[in-house]
Amino acid sequence: MRALLLLILLAFVSSTRAALSLAPTPSEYLGEGVKYTQLMFKDDKRQVTYVPPSLWSYRGSAAQLQLTPPENFKRATAAIDVRFPTMNIMEKILGDVREICRCCELPGSEARILREGNFLPLEQDEKSRELLEAYGRSATGLGFQVSGEPTGGSADSGFTAALGTPTLCGTGPVGGNAHRDDEWCRIDTLVPRAQALALTILEVAAG
Repeated sequence: MRALLLLILLAFVSSTRAALSLAPTPSEYLGEGVKYTQLMFKDDKRQVTYVPPSLWSYRGSAAQLQLTPPENFKRATAAIDVRFPTMNIMEKILGDVREICRCCELPGSEARILREGNFLPLEQDEKSRELLEAYGRSATGLGFQVSGEPTGGSADSGFTAALGTPTLCGTGPVGGNAHRDDEWCRIDTLVPRAQALALTILEVAAG
């Protein structure tokens, strides 16, 4: 998708002056052997001129001028995937990234943060630890062992844990390569894992 640069000027109308029209009238001129496109705009009885960047296209109406860079317009993008074990660390790292973006190291450049997604870390409190122990007892009774371990995954469990709700994550069947074309699952673990979860729910409900 081509990047768009929108130049929007609001036209103010007073009793003594008409509004600036952003509908361009183009012309060309030579400067030191280079051909430039010049745009002219009407501002009451005056004329306003503007020279857009070379090879940029343009279109405008009375209230808006849109400039579009060429397809090979050079710009830099970066995708940063950061995982946080705790909320405190999350806020510190995000603050550091914002500070880096506020610092302009290249004159005329700017940086923006676009947050595509945001999951909260699953911080285990005492109640969640007790829930894991109950799940472990249920699994042991069915003939297999489970234990808790930190991972770099992102899940909705972080939201419930942040609310103080006892939370377990990853109670499904055994598998691997999650979210990939070659993701796999051991069919023989479907029923035992479901049974362990059901037994845990019954234990918690019984108090």
